[in-house]
Amino acid sequence: MARIIILDNVDTPQRFDLTLLAMEIRRHLGDGASNWEIERVEGYGLALNSLATEIEKHTSVRLHFDELLGVVQGVTEWLYWFEAVSMDQSVRFGLTDSSFMFVQGPSALVESVAAIFTETRCT
Repeated sequence: MARIIILDNVDTPQRFDLTLLAMEIRRHLGDGASNWEIERVEGYGLALNSLATEIEKHTSVRLHFDELLGVVQGVTEWLYWFEAVSMDQSVRFGLTDSSFMFVQGPSALVESVAAIFTETRCT
């Protein structure tokens, strides 16, 4: 397992392109990335707050990848804390306290993600 943090910023209220990160993970994993357990959501917006309430009740919420993309857009509603884990527990990614994105998983995946961002650090 490898882990990197990603510091690249974009011009959205969320400041971090979780959509690009999620799409690269999906590209690398293929159909193995269809469903995700969302373990943490904190942000601004009614849908995000509703999801956060469900997580508080059940520890996590399972979302299909397409639903996950709706959560991480960061335009009309945005996150400052987010964590998702693949169903087989092999990949974890998210946003930490509006400070950085991260991905943890197999080295080949982490290297693939690092290649599409400019400001990354191994942890």
